[in-house]
Amino acid sequence: MVKPALTKPTSNTVCAVVATRNSAEQLRNCLTALLAQTRLPDCILVVDNASTDDTARMLASDFPQCERMSLGLNSGQTGAFRAGMQWMHCRHDFGWVWTMTDRLEPLPDCLQTMLSWQHAGDLIQLRKQTPSGLSVDEAFWDVESASLVQTPRELGFANGRKWVPAQHCDLDGALTRRLVIERAGLPDPQFFHGGGEAYGFVAALHSSVIRVDHLGAKSTGAPVASPSAALYLSIRNRFLTWEHLVKAGLPLDRSILVRRGLADGFAGIVRAARSGSNIHAALQGLRDGLYSRFDPPVWLIQDEPD
Repeated sequence: MVKPALTKPTSNTVCAVVATRNSAEQLRNCLTALLAQTRLPDCILVVDNASTDDTARMLASDFPQCERMSLGLNSGQTGAFRAGMQWMHCRHDFGWVWTMTDRLEPLPDCLQTMLSWQHAGDLIQLRKQTPSGLSVDEAFWDVESASLVQTPRELGFANGRKWVPAQHCDLDGALTRRLVIERAGLPDPQFFHGGGEAYGFVAALHSSVIRVDHLGAKSTGAPVASPSAALYLSIRNRFLTWEHLVKAGLPLDRSILVRRGLADGFAGIVRAARSGSNIHAALQGLRDGLYSRFDPPVWLIQDEPD
């Protein structure tokens, strides 16, 4: 069943929230693209994840029209999204929040196109051009094992439909109605990276999530974490996702998660050993997930992508 879009009136004002860390030139490209929109955001907030590069100076000198929120510690992509969404929701009266990382470059008609579909959805996502080709975002959640399963090919738009209802979406590039936050809450910063898709799934339980068949942005595809951090989070975050699904009211059996998590965790450890990656990151991810230790370790906060 397709949920109807939330009907309580909201304004069409938009706050764009950009998460960044030590990527001044990528951020410059992202902000330049935002300022070239045919429908400009009403506010652009840059959430600076404790950058140590030239980000602060560049923003002050080249983009004075943008707001800047500086976080004392690196909180990851998900933590930055949460901080920006909280700022937008609690301190300002914007009707929509448009979240993205500094790796995204929205095409000129991106925001205008998403707003044109607000009658159909409360959380709206367009397609992206990635280094490997056009994004294929069609996937479904295997809720018992708290894992996202990609479909082998795009089927939703095969019959010519312009938009399709979605079980989830990724917050990177998505436009979210204010009322979604009021119903689903804010993203959990404990995810660090990768919590946007889990949030999109929980949001879909409360509102209408749609994907629109329109190329809206380019993504550089640059990594947000080192291989060790990505391996750690891919294992640990499955357990954190499962806890969020239970809190959302889904009747799940943790024993299934543990069996699948152990199998996939050990598979990740074997792959790490064969590739020469940091096997300790995989082991720590499995241990922290099993024992529900979700506060980001110090080494993860200090991590830099390769």
